[in-house]
This record gives sequence, structure tokens and C-alpha cells, in this order.
Amino acid sequence: MPRLFRMYGKKRGDRRTGSQALGSVGEALFFGFFFLVGVVSLILLLGEVIIPEWRANHDFMQSKATVIDTRIDQQGDQYRPAVLLSYLVDDVPREHWGYDIVRSYAGGNEGRESAQQQISAFHKGDTLPCWYDPRQPHHVVVVRGFNGWLWVLLLVPAAFIGISVAGLVYTKINWGKSAEHRAVAAGRAAELNPLGSASATAKTFPTIPLDANITNSPGMRLKYRLPINISQGLRLLALAAACLFWNAMVLVFAMPVLRGTMSPLGHWLLIACLLPFVGVGIALIYYFIRQFYGYNGAGTTALEISDHPLVAGMSYEVLIVQAGHLRMKTLAVYLACEEEATYRQGTDVRSERRRVYQQPLFLCENFEIEPAQPFEQRGSLNIPASAMHSFKADSNEVQWKLVVKGAVEGWPPFDRSFPVIVYPAGSVAKISDRALVVEQPTSANPDQPVKNGKAGSAPDFKSSPLASY
Repeated sequence: MPRLFRMYGKKRGDRRTGSQALGSVGEALFFGFFFLVGVVSLILLLGEVIIPEWRANHDFMQSKATVIDTRIDQQGDQYRPAVLLSYLVDDVPREHWGYDIVRSYAGGNEGRESAQQQISAFHKGDTLPCWYDPRQPHHVVVVRGFNGWLWVLLLVPAAFIGISVAGLVYTKINWGKSAEHRAVAAGRAAELNPLGSASATAKTFPTIPLDANITNSPGMRLKYRLPINISQGLRLLALAAACLFWNAMVLVFAMPVLRGTMSPLGHWLLIACLLPFVGVGIALIYYFIRQFYGYNGAGTTALEISDHPLVAGMSYEVLIVQAGHLRMKTLAVYLACEEEATYRQGTDVRSERRRVYQQPLFLCENFEIEPAQPFEQRGSLNIPASAMHSFKADSNEVQWKLVVKGAVEGWPPFDRSFPVIVYPAGSVAKISDRALVVEQPTSANPDQPVKNGKAGSAPDFKSSPLASY
């Protein structure tokens, strides 16, 4: 009997299973939690800072006050200035302590010195303007204005609410739907797109992706410059957003500690509660910096190819250009084919990705790249005649790509991929006619990869035939 919720998930190799319903509930709870955090933070900011400051600058009534006394209020090691004022409210004399509407404390010796400097401007017997709350006349201030950084903090709960609302809407739309349902919906949207492609090639091979985004950039040496897979950049951007979001959240909850507006007991309790979150924030910052340097520190990588799209059974020339000021341990380029399948079994959705083919092109070791002279290396690319062509459907996908893997001294290793499209052997005459049979590489044996500019042994790649097809 199928279960409504599968209370566990498992992973075997690259295969993952899990309950769509439970996943949707988890997404809803996740976004709901951050929506609640955003709403509570917004209410606190509005109630404690924004609205009082706005009313003090717009709604408070002005009167004349006489300074009777000054003092520094203290809570533990937190300090703030206070001035005793005598003023009239509807011709009725009143005496109350006041200074500004926020009434925030500052901690340590700096807080005490700041409070002392602020009250030093007031002397007993001075007459000065004051402003009182017509609803609660005992709330009186002699300093008005806006704390700009507090208003900027409104962006934090607004971001919480905006992201969580978008997430909840997305969860509602995709509630309990499998990857197949989402793929079908995306396909229908593409069919309705008036800007969609209607080329003869797309009609002849509807399951082969178009190469418009690959052939729109000419190369400097060869015909086309391949675009880099943007998924790595998107992952880095997502990591940066998560890092910023998490640390902004921690900062919001740490503001009472930083500003010293809590009692000593609450001060230390909040610090103890925030320490794990601060640790996670520091770990996120470290991981982001490491990934950022791994992605950008190794310099730019460009791949050019003699023709595109590729046809099974044909040969092409590939050029790699690696820029930067680097001491490279290894730099390898290889052709890879990956298959991804998504299917439903009962209440579970399983997704599996496997690399089914890998062909090394060349490997270079132990060389240095100067800033004014990027490293360039050419190699031969042979697409097997029996290779499965590129394929994309609702539940299956076959992706071909050129992969550059490098190990740099003093930097994290990098892995960059460049997608390519492969057509079946002999199926497209026009494409086959313009495919180039390139010259052999500089290696003495064309079947050997180039190593340090000379013939050498192939790198230790695990290569498997396209047996799954």
C-alpha cells in the first residue's frame, strides 16, 4: 500500500529517492519559518524604532523646557544619556526624564564616554525647545532626527518576506508534482512562446537541443568559442546570496547585543543562543571565499572548436587558452557524455545521472603561465561513430561537454565544462558537409594525448563505453 509520506530519503551512487509530498511540506515549512522571521523582525523594527522616530518628527507637540538635571542611566555596563526637563502641557507643568525617542544604550567605556559627551551640551537652568507625545505627555525628547542605518535594516525583513513569499508561491504551484509534471509544464510553455524557434533542424530533430547559444560567439583562432557552463557561476551566486542572507539574519538578532539595549542576563543569554548561528555564518563566509577563489583565482579559460554542431564519426580541432599568472600542476581536457534519467516508482521520484563516456584529449603538467602570454594548446577531438547523439526529453537527457580540469599551485583545483551538441552520424547532410577533418596534433602518435607538449601517456581517466544505449 503506498504511503502518503515517505519519512526518509536514500542515495545510492547518483540515484536519489524521496517523497514529493514530504518534500513539498518541507519546502512550505522552510519558507514559512523565514516568512515568520521576516514578519516578526519587521514588527519589532516598526514598533521599536521606525514608527516612534516618525511620530517624534511629525506628531510630537513642541514646547519650551527648562533643564533641571542631567544624568547617565546605566544597565549593567550599558549607558545612555538622560535629561530632566520641566515643561508645560496645556498650561500644566510637568517634569520628566528624556533625551531621544529610541532610548538606546551603548556598552563599555565608549558608551559611557559617548553618553557623557552628549549630556555635556545641557546645563542646569538652560531653556530649550522640547517635543512631547500628545497621547502620552510623559514621553518628551530634546533630540529628534532619523537613524539612517536603522531604516536600511528594513531591507533585511523585506528580503526575508519577499523570498519566503516567492518560495511559498512556488511550493503551492508545484505541490506534490514530480519532475515529469514540471517538465511537461515547461514544454507547454515553450510551445506557446511566440519567440520559439521553428527552424527545419528543430523540426527534423525535435529531441536534439539547438546550438544557437553555442555558435553565437566567433573564436580568435578557430571558428567558434564555446560558452562556459553557467551552472558553476549560478552555484557561486546562490552561495553568495545564502551567505549574505544568513549573516544578515544573524546581524538583525545580534543588534540588541551590539547596541547594548538588554539587561546583563539577557545580553549573555542572547550571545549564547547566537554563537552557533555565528559559527555557521563564519563557515559560510569561509566556504564562499574558497569557492570564489577556486572559480576566479585560476584565471579565465577559453575553449575554441573548429566547427559546430558536432557529428558522430567526425573529427574536429580544439584549442584551449588558459590565462592568468599561475604555476600549473596539471591541466587536462577531455570529452564527456552524461546521461540523466528521472522516473517515478510508486510515490517515489528517482533521478540518476551517470557519466557513460569519457575521452581524454590531452594533459599538460608542471608549467607556468605568464600574465602577458596565455597558455595555448591544440588537440584533436574524435566523436565515436557509434556515439549516442545529444538528447533532451521530459524524463531523459544526454549531454555532451568538453571538460577542463586544472590543479594550480596555491589555489583550489578547478573544473570547468563547456557544453556541445552532437548529431547522429550521417543524419544531417549539410552539417556533415561542413564538418572539418583537422590536422593531427603535434604528438607523434595521434591516438596519444599531448603531455608537456610531447607525446605521453594518457591521464588516469575512467572510460566506459556507451553500453547503456
